[in-house]
Amino acid sequence: MFAARFCSRTILALLVLGVSAKTATSACADLWINSFSSQRGLEVRQTKFRPDEKFVVCFRLSEEAFVSLWDAPPRGDMSRLFPNALSHRNNSTLRAVKLSAKEHCFGTRENFPLYFPESQGTGTGKLTLIGTASVNDQPTLDDYKIPGESMTRSAMDQFERTFRMRLDCKAKFEEQIEYSISR
Repeated sequence: MFAARFCSRTILALLVLGVSAKTATSACADLWINSFSSQRGLEVRQTKFRPDEKFVVCFRLSEEAFVSLWDAPPRGDMSRLFPNALSHRNNSTLRAVKLSAKEHCFGTRENFPLYFPESQGTGTGKLTLIGTASVNDQPTLDDYKIPGESMTRSAMDQFERTFRMRLDCKAKFEEQIEYSISR
């Protein structure tokens, strides 16, 4: 994922690092990353990006769910990409947003820009989509290092352990996709 933060420094941070990704597909959701070109719009799905290259992250939900989208960059803390301060004013008190069963894309001209900050380094990162039937199954506000923006890797690892024991995507699921950033 990209360790992107929202607000001006968060958005800048996202655009600074490039990302690579393959499609993550399951019965719960499909998750993928596209390159974004201001001239041509969405590009072909790809696996490698350069620092500062813009991208679009998309996912298709098979069922309505409370959703949060996270980035674990090559260096640094986990950042929540959605919801964020640009998509929701109450971001610091919001745990997730209920989305319908359809395709959703972020980083498009219609919503907010995404990129990977150079300060987060090159190498392999991971995007994580967390979907739950109840908002109470999303990370708690106490888990956050910065409310609504980031959490430590150890806090996310502890949270993710609860998903490894569940196979029912109607209750809660996690989809992940790895990317790489290189110069």
